[in-house]
Amino acid sequence: MQHTTELSDFPTSGSVLSLRETAELVRCSKAHLSNVIRGKVKGLPQLPVVRIGRRLLVRRDALAQWLKTVERQSLQML
Repeated sequence: MQHTTELSDFPTSGSVLSLRETAELVRCSKAHLSNVIRGKVKGLPQLPVVRIGRRLLVRRDALAQWLKTVERQSLQML
């Protein structure tokens, strides 16, 4: 049985995701996601985050918009 994680799989009560939850959704490591957030991954736009102290949170709507942007860029490269 294959399990896929989607944005809708996480509780809808919160409008933000932790770094771990975000990494799970985009199927990458937290380290790679941190590099994306810092703008260190060539060809990918920075993912906007909300900083609360040392904690990084990603707004659901910002993640959805970022994914659409990345998808558009990917299609243009084909």
